[in-house]
Amino acid sequence: MHTEDDSRNFSCIVQPNEAPVFRCCKVSSNQLRCQICNHVMIDGYLPSSFLNIRIQCFKCGWVTVTPPLEDGDILPQRVVHLENLDKILTDKTIDYEPSVVFTTSPYFEEANNKLSPNLAGDSSFVLDDESISWIVSEYERWTGLSFSKKMAKLRRFHTNGKSGSKSLPFAWSVWKMREAMKSDNIDFRDEELHAANVGLLSFQNGIAQWSHHPLFNKIIADLKNDGTFYHTMSQFNIASYLFSHGNRIGFSVNNVAGKAKPDLYCKWRPPEKFFIEVKSPQVLLWRKSGIPSRESVRAKIRTELSKRRQIGRASPGMIVLANNHPSPLVHHWVVSEIDTYLRDSGIQNPYLAGAATMWAEGIRRNAERHNGIWTVYEFVPIENPGCRIQDNPLRIN
Repeated sequence: MHTEDDSRNFSCIVQPNEAPVFRCCKVSSNQLRCQICNHVMIDGYLPSSFLNIRIQCFKCGWVTVTPPLEDGDILPQRVVHLENLDKILTDKTIDYEPSVVFTTSPYFEEANNKLSPNLAGDSSFVLDDESISWIVSEYERWTGLSFSKKMAKLRRFHTNGKSGSKSLPFAWSVWKMREAMKSDNIDFRDEELHAANVGLLSFQNGIAQWSHHPLFNKIIADLKNDGTFYHTMSQFNIASYLFSHGNRIGFSVNNVAGKAKPDLYCKWRPPEKFFIEVKSPQVLLWRKSGIPSRESVRAKIRTELSKRRQIGRASPGMIVLANNHPSPLVHHWVVSEIDTYLRDSGIQNPYLAGAATMWAEGIRRNAERHNGIWTVYEFVPIENPGCRIQDNPLRIN
């Protein structure tokens, strides 16, 4: 809470009498009081329910302001907008439920804009030398790493007969696409080209859609470790997809260091959060040796879905497996094995709402933009029949 006098020209709620302006329907001993005269303005005060709200004290006229969101935190799905008037008058105490969040329209728009992905406009990537050079410079800018050193390391992989596609995914993707561009006929049905494009385009989409986010620098810092490339980019892809389908998604980078944390979350029933743990198993990446066996896919899925370090009693939610393997057969296996595991063993974790896979289905050309391409994703959610979360947000009717 912070306070200010009434000389500043802000919209505020005017407390009309001695009664509190708001009262929580649930029992709560917290109260929002005027710092000057100690008069009660909110009885049963829950900070998560009042974001950047100004209330003018009935007794002394001082204006008290409730805190905004923490930096990078998101608004819940349901928000009550208070009218943007110079003075908002109330004639009686308003009883409110803890799941209701109040804020002003200007603050809602400000918070929503800086925390939402930029999904407007043409998201396709122009496949030419200039665009690839630009994306390399962006990689160096955001990671602070030397791309030339990455390429030198990749050449050593090639000298030793290894592709480097999993160890140096970004450098390998750039190298592969530059090699492919030497040909006049690029066939995106080729699985190796598909995999390279997924790597290149996922990075381009990540910075195009999320670089304005206040937590972007903290998230992208994970790319200093090449092994986290697909996991980090998958977080951005999944968050963008869920946003485009009406969900506000936050990034969990502010959790206590050293403790396991889910990657994403939404405000489910404020102040409760619904968490989304992203997994990007190496078995679901393209490899030069061919597709993985179904047994290896099954084993990895069962291992990932049985873990409770991220999703459990203290952090209910779902797990999303990023599938960056171009094979439709592998995609079919992933969906089938997720469904089988949840039906057979989902009851072991009643706080797991379900699981999903997000598959990089294919590369499409933009007919209206020369050499423009983009990745098409398919998102398949599957409910856990053993889930005991009330009002499971993943419930499929």
